[in-house]
Amino acid sequence: MATKKGLEIIMVWDGRALVPYAPVDLEAMQTVKIGTPVRVDVERFRSLSRHRYYWGILGRVVENTPFATKESLHKFLLSCCGVVEPFVTPEGEFVLIPSSTAFDEMKTEDVFKPYFDAAMLVLTTQICPGLDLDALFAEGRAYTKYEEVA
Repeated sequence: MATKKGLEIIMVWDGRALVPYAPVDLEAMQTVKIGTPVRVDVERFRSLSRHRYYWGILGRVVENTPFATKESLHKFLLSCCGVVEPFVTPEGEFVLIPSSTAFDEMKTEDVFKPYFDAAMLVLTTQICPGLDLDALFAEGRAYTKYEEVA
C-alpha cells in the first residue's frame, strides 16, 4: 500500500529472508524493480494479546485496591511511568496529564512492552508492595488466555 513515505509492506522473517506476509504485500512489493535497493524499518506490531493481558491484570488489581476502576488505575500508572502530555489550563497553569497506550499512540511492542514492564513494577512497589508478580501474571494469563509474544 502506498503511503506518504513510500510503500508500506508487511514482511515476515522466514529465517533466511524477509518475505511478503500476504498477497497484498506481494503485489505492492512487485512494484519495485528487481535489484533496487530499498530501505526497511523493522517494527514489531503491537500485540493485541498483551494489551488484553494488561487490562486483565489491572482488573485483578482493582478488585483488591482502593482504585474504583481499571481506567483510574491505568491513568495512575501512565502518570507514574511518565506517559504524559503537557496541557495548559484556561488559567495558564501548566500540568501533565496521562497520555495513552492506544494502538495509534503506542504502535509497536518495542514501545508498549517497556511501558508494560514499568507499570508492573509500579504495581509491585507502589500500589501493592510485596505483591507476588508471578502469581499476578498467572492469574492474568488464566483470565485472558494470554500467551507470551516475542
